[in-house]
Amino acid sequence: MGENHLPDSNQIVIWDILHYLMRNPDAKDTIDGILKWWIPKVVVIEQEKSKVQEALEMLAEKGFITGWETGSSQKYYGVTEGQLKVSFSISTTCLSMALSNMTVHLSLFV
Repeated sequence: MGENHLPDSNQIVIWDILHYLMRNPDAKDTIDGILKWWIPKVVVIEQEKSKVQEALEMLAEKGFITGWETGSSQKYYGVTEGQLKVSFSISTTCLSMALSNMTVHLSLFV
């Protein structure tokens, strides 16, 4: 059969970030705040923190979110209304695809 298409942990982190922003479009925070409030199920260890940082940078590079530094050299992340619409559309499509793949894989065990 084909490969397992279930989301890896980076995709799950990306989905968690976008999902939080869809529910809280005015949210803006640093990596530490994001770990605490946006995706609290992530255990705050350095490996997970770097995974979340990588996901945030990728989302910012692709234009889904915005990252900016303040005078204190803290980097903040958030989303604009235009970015939110694009992110929601892509997130919904990705979730539908993931659920579809899970259904196909689960049906193989029935």
